[in-house]
Amino acid sequence: MSQPNLHQLRQLVTSLGAAQGDVSPWRAQDGLREAHSQASRMLSELERAPQQTSTYPTVHRKQWDPSFTAYSEHQIAPNLIMVVPAIPVVAPQVPSAIVNLTFQSGPGLIVGWRGTAIDVTPGALAAGPLEQATCTVRMSLNGDSELIRNGLGVDFVPFSNVFANAEAFSPLAREVCADDILQIQFNNTQPIGGSNLQPTLAFAFVGTSRRT
Repeated sequence: MSQPNLHQLRQLVTSLGAAQGDVSPWRAQDGLREAHSQASRMLSELERAPQQTSTYPTVHRKQWDPSFTAYSEHQIAPNLIMVVPAIPVVAPQVPSAIVNLTFQSGPGLIVGWRGTAIDVTPGALAAGPLEQATCTVRMSLNGDSELIRNGLGVDFVPFSNVFANAEAFSPLAREVCADDILQIQFNNTQPIGGSNLQPTLAFAFVGTSRRT
């Protein structure tokens, strides 16, 4: 059975109005009974009709990867800053020894990184665009997961490409556990005879362990 339509509703209103304005109490009572009967039929039709809860299709919220959720919630609020230790001075055209960063404080998410390069040549002590452009970095996780690639293989990236804002951490999302080792290597692309560079590198970290 179809649901009540506009015409039926108008008929009900007309019947109620006529009953209300009838001077004869008997006719008014009959009119009210008829209006009540019409309303009862309409209610019954509505109750039997399929119920539509929404005029729009249901849209299910995408289930994001947990690491992405944590990154978006905490990218500007790390609870730990991890500094890469014992970075050596890097001479021109001579890649540095590999430096390790461990996560013994517990598992979590790297959510940003920041680096600077200082010219430590005697009398220089500069830290400007040239130093940032000629100091490059390469990283891998546990020696088998390279974090910087060029599409064909592993590569170094200049500090100036990833640390454009000298006053803030650049976004970087990577989940790590307590057993992981981040292996980092630096290079100085200045020509032979150029400046020696002292890199520094730190990571913004969101620890998921109670110890952090």
